[in-house]
Amino acid sequence: MEDFWNFKRFGNKVALIRDNGNTVSYNELDSMIRWFGEGLQNNSSMIIVCKNNFSTVCAYFACLYKGCVPILVSEELEESSICDLAMRYKVQYIMTSNDGLKNKFRTVYSNLFSERYSLYRLREEEININPKLALLLSTSGSTGSRKFVRISKDNIKANTIDICRSLDIQFRDVAICYLKLDYTYGLSILQTHLYMGCTVVLTEKNIMSGNFWDCVDKYNVTSFSGVPFTYDMLHMLRFDIRKHKSLKMLTQAGGKMQDDELKYWANLSEKNKCSFFVMYGQTEATARMTVLDITKHKDKLRSVGKPIGEGVIKISQDGEVIYSGNNVMMGYAEGWADLCRKEESQLVLYTGDFGYLDEEGYLYIDSRKSIISKICGKRINLEELRDLVYSEIDIRDTFQLFITDDGLVIDIVKALV
Repeated sequence: MEDFWNFKRFGNKVALIRDNGNTVSYNELDSMIRWFGEGLQNNSSMIIVCKNNFSTVCAYFACLYKGCVPILVSEELEESSICDLAMRYKVQYIMTSNDGLKNKFRTVYSNLFSERYSLYRLREEEININPKLALLLSTSGSTGSRKFVRISKDNIKANTIDICRSLDIQFRDVAICYLKLDYTYGLSILQTHLYMGCTVVLTEKNIMSGNFWDCVDKYNVTSFSGVPFTYDMLHMLRFDIRKHKSLKMLTQAGGKMQDDELKYWANLSEKNKCSFFVMYGQTEATARMTVLDITKHKDKLRSVGKPIGEGVIKISQDGEVIYSGNNVMMGYAEGWADLCRKEESQLVLYTGDFGYLDEEGYLYIDSRKSIISKICGKRINLEELRDLVYSEIDIRDTFQLFITDDGLVIDIVKALV
């Protein structure tokens, strides 16, 4: 995928601004990616314990350049869960800031880019990985699920290009990337803006801190992205977009916003000549499937828009939303053998959501079919959460853990009276 990104074409333009204020040009980024990749083996995989820092970005793109499959996981995962995944997927490398692994595995790099990140080598053996496979992403937040989505090289290319066109991302744009990079939305923000030669402010600062908004102003950020919880909090805190004159585009994904919130942000954005894009997506579709600028379509307030690129939306007889497009995953993975398997989805995704299309082809989502809950933008599989609790606490003799019919609540109730 090296030719697809081709970062050198943007020369000395600033690609990344790090939390310490240091800048990285596209030439420097490309050089560091290649340097990192020199230590990687072909037909390999790497667990990257993600932070919003340069080490994570460099390791990720080095994997894409080299053909090493990155498995992106949350920094919230415990060491035992990371090691379990490493054994299950027979990974060759782990990239982490956890010093606890240095006595278990061989160190390839240490203290990378002044961020205390290290790369560990676990095994030498090669696995005959499907050459189309590019990436493994989790759908279950930080619960440590063994199940991942298999994203192909073509998936990433198609979705990156389609999102850039749908949002009209421009070379001059500056995005702030604070959403976690193991989260498909956060990763998509990084990829789309780097693909277009934009500048990305890479930060672990929280939107609730004044330092975050100081960065927005200092670096003339034009694009801000968030999940529904983000915009709820900003509204509650009386966020004033007029104080941040550089902002030209707001995007929202990761769940459904309430109607009154949509109206508020549509009106606020319009008054300040700022676009507000609502998007609908799933990890299984690489990132996003539909887009709607609600500042231009306030009559479609509850819609999530039309498909991006050449994507197609259909509604089944029972009302399920079915999406087809070049960004649909290769299937799921639960162990190392799945890295070798062929694609299964045939570019069709049964989303597990119920909805309808209006006469103009705009999609509306009514409810979910599956037992997935979105909390602060993270998809949490409630069955997996139940199993996790069961595995940690032996309560089945006196309590029953169950999922309600709407798939949104977990309760603990006495099973014995």
